[in-house]
Amino acid sequence: MNIGLTYNLLKDDLLPDEEPPSCSEEYDSPKTVLAIEQAIKAMGHSVYFIEADDKAYFALYRLKDTLDFVFNFAEGIPGESRESQIPMILEMLQIPYTACGPLAAAVTLDKAVAKKVLIASGIPTPPYQVLNTYEDILDPSLSFPLIVKPNGEGSSMGVDADSVCKDEISLRKKVKQLIGKYKEPVLVEKFLSGREFTVPLIGNGDDLRVLPILEIAFDRFPKMEFYIDCYEAKSVWCEKNDLEEAIVVDDKLDPDLKKRLQRIAMDSFNALGLRDFGRIDMRMDEEGNIYVLEANPIPGLNPNPKHFSYFQHSARASGMTYNQIIEAILRTAFKRYGLNETRSHKKITNNEISAPLHRKV
Repeated sequence: MNIGLTYNLLKDDLLPDEEPPSCSEEYDSPKTVLAIEQAIKAMGHSVYFIEADDKAYFALYRLKDTLDFVFNFAEGIPGESRESQIPMILEMLQIPYTACGPLAAAVTLDKAVAKKVLIASGIPTPPYQVLNTYEDILDPSLSFPLIVKPNGEGSSMGVDADSVCKDEISLRKKVKQLIGKYKEPVLVEKFLSGREFTVPLIGNGDDLRVLPILEIAFDRFPKMEFYIDCYEAKSVWCEKNDLEEAIVVDDKLDPDLKKRLQRIAMDSFNALGLRDFGRIDMRMDEEGNIYVLEANPIPGLNPNPKHFSYFQHSARASGMTYNQIIEAILRTAFKRYGLNETRSHKKITNNEISAPLHRKV
């Protein structure tokens, strides 16, 4: 088959004031793109690169009669519901692809909307409020401490060591800072002081299964007043010190807790419209109640174990190699579409494919 590979490439030449500093967390290195390419080629398929920039529509339009499928792990370019951009284009061009559709991509990127879906589905999530300005009146039912996050970002963007606020003065300061930096509303959420888990899943429908559960290893983090899986901890401290910020706890969990985490993860996956693979982040309160924090419909797939990616770390713990992870995602999506893997269109002969990676790896 002819497989398109849609991605956003990490750039070395971004100016510090062009985007928030953690923005690069959303994009992928050439090594990740090429690792996925090699895994797809190992299945016997041809691979075509399409960078998910402002020229992506034209590249995919030129390729629509050539591509059998697209492996999509693009974040999109800055803008509202950016993770929906490539799925929407692929829907328009009727090209089948991996992972969730445009609606689920938009819902999961908007934390408040995702919470509304979870609540309507009977799935517990911490109490919250959306603030459009730092002067908005705070809901009196919300009690401190509260955690403040950009409402429409992923990869812990805007979640820092000082994101948990003990009083209204610090909260107003943090809200003002985030709105000024990200130019979007912020989510204020009840901070939960218990254990935190991330639950990767793969499959669809009756074939949906939970991969080994990970627990955030707060005992490895730098000393913090409120322990959270923030940007500094997982992308700065742990990486610099060769620490894994989450550990596999699947075989160490109390059986009842494990079943609850698995069931909530599967219910959340289905309620939010995730497909093929994904990850659900959860945290417990001091009484052991489980709440869903958010969902990631396209988890990171960095092949380098020292650049920690929760999904592939969990999949490796289940016995899968990196190539097998990519193969499993792709074959799961093929099955969802009812596609015969051997079907193939004619090869490109007119050089209309978008340029492959230009960068050294």
